[in-house]
Amino acid sequence: MKKLHFKVIVLAVSLAFSAGAMAQNMSKTEYQASKDKISAEYKAAREACASLAGNPKDVCVAQAKGNEKIAQAELDAGYKPSPRVTILVASIEPRTRGRR
Repeated sequence: MKKLHFKVIVLAVSLAFSAGAMAQNMSKTEYQASKDKISAEYKAAREACASLAGNPKDVCVAQAKGNEKIAQAELDAGYKPSPRVTILVASIEPRTRGRR
């Protein structure tokens, strides 16, 4: 258990220090365009789920939402990098990919 806590702390610290290196100096216009693209991709993925029914539809919708969250978190990390956003990206991706 202590090893797990140590690994989590090491990961958080390393991500916090690497946040500055990930800055891409994205303009507000580029950020908004990327945000609109993410939204359009989510809507397209959601429409693709419409032909399904039952559990496969639920899984499809959940995957679409997860991919949207990952893309938005990565966009936020590139636009305004901070330790909090970097850790958020690292924590969202495994949860939305089904690995906890």
